[in-house]
Amino acid sequence: MMHASQSGVRADKPPANPGPEVSGRGAKWSGLLGVRVLLVEDEAFLALDLRDTLEEAGAEVVGPIVSLTDAIRAAQTELFDAAILDIDLQGHDVFPAARIILDRKVPFVFHTAHGQGSNLPPPFSGVTTCSKPIDPIELLQVLAKEMEHRRSVR
Repeated sequence: MMHASQSGVRADKPPANPGPEVSGRGAKWSGLLGVRVLLVEDEAFLALDLRDTLEEAGAEVVGPIVSLTDAIRAAQTELFDAAILDIDLQGHDVFPAARIILDRKVPFVFHTAHGQGSNLPPPFSGVTTCSKPIDPIELLQVLAKEMEHRRSVR
């Protein structure tokens, strides 16, 4: 049974496990074991690769979400512990959905082909931004660090 706290973050989760495991693709990282991740990415190949990598790391994936409308809906209604957000969704900025996630106090990272986060509008200037291409395992490790940081500042 899933439970949600006031912020929309699931409260019935064990802490992330950063240990390596072995899978068919070689060494994998299992640091998101049991974590529910909202994946917003409109590039099909990349979205499917990230979904597979998240699942191999033990995460449950919501998505991939490919449109801004669906991203906003998911940000408002889905229960998730963290999110990976592509900034450009079919020519639309993901910021309206990101604002909802920020207000829910759910940790997230931006994943973009449009440079670093130095030119993000407020209130997103402090959000970690990963530039494409990035190794999927590295992206997941960055997300796990964001989750750990969020837990430590509560």
